[in-house]
Amino acid sequence: MMQNIQNIFPPKKSLKNYIINIILEKQNNQGIEIKQIKNQLSKNYQLSRTYQGIHKILVQLKEEDIIQYEDHKWKLNEHWVESITTKFGQWNNTEEIPTYNKQIKSISFETMGKAFEFILKNIESGTLKNSGENIFITHVKNLAFFIPNKKEKEILKQLAKNTKCYILVENNNFINRLCTKYLKSLGWNIYLGIPRSTPHTITIYGNTLYNTYAKNDLTSYMTSKYKKIKNISSKEALKLFDILKEDKQFTITFTFETDENIVELTKKYLLKLIQQ
Repeated sequence: MMQNIQNIFPPKKSLKNYIINIILEKQNNQGIEIKQIKNQLSKNYQLSRTYQGIHKILVQLKEEDIIQYEDHKWKLNEHWVESITTKFGQWNNTEEIPTYNKQIKSISFETMGKAFEFILKNIESGTLKNSGENIFITHVKNLAFFIPNKKEKEILKQLAKNTKCYILVENNNFINRLCTKYLKSLGWNIYLGIPRSTPHTITIYGNTLYNTYAKNDLTSYMTSKYKKIKNISSKEALKLFDILKEDKQFTITFTFETDENIVELTKKYLLKLIQQ
C-alpha cells in the first residue's frame, strides 16, 4: 500500500489534497469515517470544514475511482493504487517491461522483440493467466522463429510442462515446419494447416484472451517472405527473424478481454478446430 505520499493532488493546500493524504495515512487501508476526516483536518491542518464540503470532495474522488465507500468508511480503491504504482514504475524506468493487470485493456510495443518479452514476463509471473486453468492456446498465420535465450527457453519449457499448450498455424510451409520442429522439442503441441477466420492472432492463457495486431500488415509481409523460402538452414532462418524482431515498422498492439464467458466460448471454438 502507498504510504506517506504528500501533495499528490496539487495545489498542496487544496482540500482535495488534504483529504486524500488523510486517507493514505490510514494503515493497511482500513478506511476512515467522515467524522474522523473532519477531526484530522482540524488537528493536522488547522482547517474547519463542513461535513457537506468534505462529502462533496469524497464523492468526487469516488467518481474518479480513486477511493471507495465500504462499511461506512472511505478507503483507497486498490485498483487505482495498482495502476498508479505501475505508472510510477514505468516512469522511473522507461526500459522496464510492464506488468500486466486486468485494468490494462490495450498496450503497444515498438518492436516484436519487446512484445515477446512482455508476454514471456507476464507468463512467468502468472499475471497474464488471471487465475485461470492451465491452458495456453493461440491461432496464428505464421510462426516466428525467435530462438529464446537460456532463461526464455526455460520459461517456454516450464509452461509446456505445467500447461496444455497448443499453437494452431494456418500456413503449412517450410518455415512453419522448421519452427514446429523446434517448438515441439520444448514440449509444445503444434497444428499446421488450421484456417484462421480473423486477420489477427487470437490467444488465450488461463482467463485472459488477447488479440495481437501489427502495424503495416505484418501478416502479409511474413506470408510473402515465407512463400519464397523453399529450403533454409536454422542459422539462416535466425538472421531473417532477428531482423524482424527489432524492426520498428511493425509496432505490436495487444488488446485484452477478461470476460469469462467470452474467454470460455473462444477457447471452445479454438479447441474444436483441432478436433476437426
